[in-house]
Amino acid sequence: MKHNPLSTLIIRIILIINILSEYEGVKIRKLELPMAVHNGTGPIELMCIYQIDKNEHGLVVKWYHNMEQIYQWIPPMSPQDSGIISGFTEYPERNINRPFSHSIIHLRQVNFSMTGDYTCSVSTFSEHSVETKKMTIYIPNHQLQIFANTYNDTHINLTCIAKGARPRPSLSIIINDERLEDRNIRVENYRKYPWIRQETIVTDFIKPVIVQCEINIPGTGYRKRDKLLYYQNSMHR
Repeated sequence: MKHNPLSTLIIRIILIINILSEYEGVKIRKLELPMAVHNGTGPIELMCIYQIDKNEHGLVVKWYHNMEQIYQWIPPMSPQDSGIISGFTEYPERNINRPFSHSIIHLRQVNFSMTGDYTCSVSTFSEHSVETKKMTIYIPNHQLQIFANTYNDTHINLTCIAKGARPRPSLSIIINDERLEDRNIRVENYRKYPWIRQETIVTDFIKPVIVQCEINIPGTGYRKRDKLLYYQNSMHR
């Protein structure tokens, strides 16, 4: 059987293209950081795990917080940090003994300003790889209360107030396990002194009901409730 030279050439070109398209001289395999952390706690670690081809040279690892560079590592020199993490970092030997496989930032403690998107950038003279994840530093509320007041002869006003929580939370009023939707939200001075209030007017209840207010800080898993037992002309916590 005769071989067609043109067909053989095309097959070789296709094979070369496939090999080149699959080549990844630098590849970030995993970016690990906590999704949510309580303000003032620690330690935590931001970990960037990557793979570098043996033929690659000129390794530079950088970290960014909301697009602002906060870290640079050019082995064999020591990591250099700046910005919001400066003064909070530690680099034990176990975290910097494998520069061609991982970069780990050890933070002794976190604060609210560290909330944001964290980007790990790994590059060589010819290749580049980046990954981004978000971390939220939250402050729990220091006050959460639900009130019931008479509005008129047939209706009552339910008010839930939360103070001190960051980032800005959401509130829900719940009556006998049924969550009320599309209710009025009022927020004032949230940057200077964070507080948020939700209120609704409902028909007065003849039978006793359990009224609850739930606070939720999005992206953190933090939830808390305050409740009271309400019946006409009286209420009990």
